[in-house]
Amino acid sequence: MRTVIIVTACNLICSCDEESPTGQPAKPVSISKPKEEISTADLSEIYYYATKSVSQYLKAPGDAKFSSLGWDTEAKIVPYGYHQWLCGGYVDAQNSFGAKIRSGWLAYIFKSDIAMRSDYLVVGDSIYGTLPPAIPFPLTTEQETAMRQMQSVTASNFLKAKVVSGQAALKSNQSAAAAGDAYGLLRMGERYRDGDGVAKDLAKAHELLHQAALKGSDTAQRELVALPK
Repeated sequence: MRTVIIVTACNLICSCDEESPTGQPAKPVSISKPKEEISTADLSEIYYYATKSVSQYLKAPGDAKFSSLGWDTEAKIVPYGYHQWLCGGYVDAQNSFGAKIRSGWLAYIFKSDIAMRSDYLVVGDSIYGTLPPAIPFPLTTEQETAMRQMQSVTASNFLKAKVVSGQAALKSNQSAAAAGDAYGLLRMGERYRDGDGVAKDLAKAHELLHQAALKGSDTAQRELVALPK
């Protein structure tokens, strides 16, 4: 089976220079997605299904003429997400007054191995349905390994930074307590009470909290009262 590559960095244009049924030019739609490999048969099937989905909203679908994939530059099909495609082009069809006009169209197609459906269509200026969010493409084994390695390094760096930050805070509290600062005495009292960065020592905690209370710390006074004997 012959295979083609759909390069989706190009624009998917669902428009033309002629008027839509409302008398206004159809607006272009730009799509940019990764490359995806697909068989020629599947490509044709998706585009054919898209034109049939659009036909149900035309006044005279039997007389409609769609742009041909592979022949008309306006006819495009690009990957939108995993099992998701966007097709677009033009259609020459009769309007409500019987005049044949050219309108741009766009169709969202979901195609898996067991089902195919269209949930979103744009025909001229009319919109039918809601465009679903793109489904992420599955990661390859190599991509999963690389992502897990990156997550591991990030977590390791975070833990190292946290340790360095904790050591710096401890040194800052020790220096402040040694200088007789009320907050430094309070924090070192709490550290000795909880064993936070230092060996747990309730007697030392009592001494430091008492000194902080004498310096005017209300928090130290309350914690001193609640300190286990």
